[in-house]
Amino acid sequence: MQLKYKHIISIAALGFLGNVIAGFLKILHWEFPFFGMVLNGNVMRLLSVILFVIAALLLIIKVFSKKEKPRFE
Repeated sequence: MQLKYKHIISIAALGFLGNVIAGFLKILHWEFPFFGMVLNGNVMRLLSVILFVIAALLLIIKVFSKKEKPRFE
């Protein structure tokens, strides 16, 4: 499977959405039990930053590994 730009953009969009939700959780001081752990604003912020970093790394890999045919005109 070849990685496309739309996949990288969707990962970054999920990171952005997680960041917005984390902001609401931090402002409202909400916590939710989630698979034996507490899901609060700090955890959501950490997960969204990890998604942003993954998207940035995938974008760097995509840009530098793209093989273009040289155009000699």
